[in-house]
Amino acid sequence: MKITVIESLGVKKEILESKFRSFFPESEVVFYEQRGNDEELKERGKDSDIIIVANQPISQEVAEHWKKVKLLSVAFTGLDHIPVEYLEKRGVTVLNAAGYSNVAVAELVFGLILTWKRQIPQNDQITRAGEKQSLPGTELYGKTFGVLGTGAIGSTVCRLALAFGCKVIAWNRSVKDISGVEWKTKEEVLSQADIISLHLPSTKETQGLIGEKELSLIQKHALFVNAARGKIVDEEALVNALKERRFAAALLDVFYSEPPLSKDHPLLSLDNVLLTPHIAFYTEEALMRRLDIVLEKIQNFLKS
Repeated sequence: MKITVIESLGVKKEILESKFRSFFPESEVVFYEQRGNDEELKERGKDSDIIIVANQPISQEVAEHWKKVKLLSVAFTGLDHIPVEYLEKRGVTVLNAAGYSNVAVAELVFGLILTWKRQIPQNDQITRAGEKQSLPGTELYGKTFGVLGTGAIGSTVCRLALAFGCKVIAWNRSVKDISGVEWKTKEEVLSQADIISLHLPSTKETQGLIGEKELSLIQKHALFVNAARGKIVDEEALVNALKERRFAAALLDVFYSEPPLSKDHPLLSLDNVLLTPHIAFYTEEALMRRLDIVLEKIQNFLKS
């Protein structure tokens, strides 16, 4: 059996090789450290029984060249970069690695919020310049924290917000039992929260869910945070709202297209945004967790 790791999984090579030898001692395992273009991806996976990919976009054209593949293991939570429907019609099993980055994503959300609210980059520059006058911040304590989507990550964000002393309000397609959380409509969360954090999957139903109408509900002083998926938000409507300063700021880890952003991307010229290049999942601990989930799921697939 041949297993191909088609791109880097962010773990040191010696650890990666050791883990795979432990789980699959009889298998041929091939590792690629860099992403490839479509032609390279076709070649890498053409004679593999199991292919492992992270967040490298895979087109149907590429997948059509993987004639032998029986399992596509996606070392990522979302599957919107994978032609899942096509592969499943072919009888290929597609598995994700849900759960590995719950803590990492939730922690980045608060990292972004605290960075903005305490003006940390600005105060860092003041300190380096030897200036006396520092900039004041604002607290999370006592604020109304709104969460849209309370899956595993959204639920973790709710609990952290409660620990900060926030009043937490949330909307989800189904109400969950999270102690201390008040359930509201989507519109109520948008209009009542001082901070709004988005935690929905990217599906046909959620793409463009937050558009001009929804953004118009946000309070003037509020922060809008998206560490979920870029396509859930109408990016043009978001840029327009920020240009018109309809609310305080947007703190974004995800965008309509994957970073790096083009140099003329309209978000880059705005001073009321804080941007990171889709790193919410990217911690050493989360990557190790992800590797373990991937290996266990492949092992279970082979047993079944």
